[in-house]
Amino acid sequence: MRKKYDARVEVIASLSVIRDLTEKGYSKKAIYKKLKNDELLTISYVHFCRFDLDGNLSRQQKKSTFRFQNNEGKKLELKSANPIISSLV
Repeated sequence: MRKKYDARVEVIASLSVIRDLTEKGYSKKAIYKKLKNDELLTISYVHFCRFDLDGNLSRQQKKSTFRFQNNEGKKLELKSANPIISSLV
């Protein structure tokens, strides 16, 4: 079973390889694929991209939310030109 900090340990253990490949001009995706094929990483590509070259983990970005208000702060109504959809809204 994987533990909470296994990803950080994997990345820190592979930092020398990651830095070397970065200096040679490899992209993040190519580096990830190489480390994954060599079985040095078990984490996802998205999680791998959150690490920098010092092994520090960046904060996750918040999911964007849609704001349904106009410039005056009034709530906007969603209306559809399709009468079938309009009756459902």
